[in-house]
Amino acid sequence: MPRVPVLFYIRPVVSLYPQQHSLSLGLLPLTHEKLYGDCAIMAQAQEMGKKIGATLWFFLILCMFISVSDGSSSIAGDDFPLKSDLLKIKSDYSEFYLNGNNLFLLGLGIGVNGISANTHLDRNIQNAYSDHVKSSVTDDLSTWAKQPGEGLYTIPALLGGYIFLRDTPVGDWSQRSLRALAVGGPTTLFLQRAIGSDSPTEGGSGWKPFQSVNAVSGHAFVGSVPFITAAQMLDNIGLKIVLYGVSVLPAASRINDNQHYFSQAFLGWYMGLLSCNAVFRTDHNDKETISVYPVPMAGKGLGVIVTKSF
Repeated sequence: MPRVPVLFYIRPVVSLYPQQHSLSLGLLPLTHEKLYGDCAIMAQAQEMGKKIGATLWFFLILCMFISVSDGSSSIAGDDFPLKSDLLKIKSDYSEFYLNGNNLFLLGLGIGVNGISANTHLDRNIQNAYSDHVKSSVTDDLSTWAKQPGEGLYTIPALLGGYIFLRDTPVGDWSQRSLRALAVGGPTTLFLQRAIGSDSPTEGGSGWKPFQSVNAVSGHAFVGSVPFITAAQMLDNIGLKIVLYGVSVLPAASRINDNQHYFSQAFLGWYMGLLSCNAVFRTDHNDKETISVYPVPMAGKGLGVIVTKSF
């Protein structure tokens, strides 16, 4: 039986408490593959820890905004909260898929995506951003800005708020955000494949139905929902403006990282807005909130009309 050389190794164990450190001692076969693999695993763990930490910071800040706002509104539950929430999701679906105005806005958003994707507009925006805006500073900001769009962390965080803080404004915010994701998620997934355009690293953004899955940015969709939901729950106009602005950052990070074209990042964010508006109408007896209408400008790119009904 051949002898396998071994060495003693010391591996640091990541702790949630910064002041506590621990070490583990073990035996490791002296092979390059194992050594390199172990280092790769540790690097992946550290990267995941950074993502989780960044996501938690975003949600802690949002929770602070929502908790201290006098304008936050919680919906009274009944003896069967899950049943009540499922009925709300049913109403959300009606507001999204059976509401004529919402369907018109959805079609308008897809049309804007088509104009930008099937002309030189997407590539021109990408090149202009890369030449005149992108820098090490935007790369650092993008690393943080994309974290709310990581569904692996955002959705469990929202579920935690929904389950453990249900009777608080934070629990209400979590519930509304999850409902918006549930309403817009199926259409977002379908459009990703149905439109079928490539990412900047794969090719052009022109429509190629069912040939690719990058036509709508999932990061932009998931990352926008918690911030738009929070903005709709607050009465303070200043905070509303800030949160609506921050909701765009996950989409912008995908353009910065060359992972999506403008048309794809825009449609992901826009799906988040329409989904949140559907949830808002369910909870507020069909009253409208802030709506964004993208408008193609002949020879001048895209314009945006922002409206608010009272």
